[in-house]
Amino acid sequence: MNTENESNSKTIINSISLATCMSFVYIIIFVVLMLVSNKIIEMDTVALPAIFIFLVISGIEFMFAKLKRNVPQIFNIVSFIIVIIIAIVMTIIL
Repeated sequence: MNTENESNSKTIINSISLATCMSFVYIIIFVVLMLVSNKIIEMDTVALPAIFIFLVISGIEFMFAKLKRNVPQIFNIVSFIIVIIIAIVMTIIL
């Protein structure tokens, strides 16, 4: 019975795309930074950049899929760094 639960959890984790992960990373980092800096968190400041990040990364992944190539691993690292920078900049601006 444990093997079924383990296999189900692995398929759920593997089904999350890079775009979804980066959107979640932005939301988590942005909310933490806003709480630490004691600023007001609004739905627009959380959702709109997360949706933009999701659409951009999904578009880039789609372009690679259309070219029948795998997304380079460096893209994961670069997108993670860019998401962190966006969260920091949004915290400073607001």
